[in-house]
Amino acid sequence: MKKVIIKYGLIASVVITLSMTLISWSDAVMNSSYGALVGYATMVIAFSMIFIAVNKYKNNTEDGKVGFGKAFLIGLGISIICTVAYVVSWGFVDGFSGGEFIDKYEATMISELKESGAPDSEIKSMEETMASYREWYK
Repeated sequence: MKKVIIKYGLIASVVITLSMTLISWSDAVMNSSYGALVGYATMVIAFSMIFIAVNKYKNNTEDGKVGFGKAFLIGLGISIICTVAYVVSWGFVDGFSGGEFIDKYEATMISELKESGAPDSEIKSMEETMASYREWYK
C-alpha cells in the first residue's frame, strides 16, 4: 500500500508542481480569465491519481477487493503528499517571482471588472479584497 501511495502521490505532485510553475511564469495564462480554470483542471487531473491508485491497489490484491478504510487511507496519503509538494513548490515559485503573483492577480481581476462595466462600488470592493490578499502575501 505504501508503494502505491508514494508512487501516485509523486505523480500527482509532479503534475501540480509543473503546471503551477508554468502557469505562474506564463503571462498569457496568468493574465487571462482562464488562469483559474487551468489551475482547477490541473488539480482535477492530479487528484484523479487517487482513483487510479485505488484501482491499481484493488487489482493487485488477491481477491480483487479493497475496503473503504484502505481506499480512504490511500486517498489521504496521496492527498497529503500532493498538498505538501504544492505548498513547498508555491513557496519557491512565489519566492523566485519576487512576489509578482499578487500584483498580476490584482491587475487581472480589476481590469476584468472594469472591462465588464462593473459599477464603481464593485471595483472598490475588489480593490479592498485585493488589499487584504496582499497582506497575506507579505
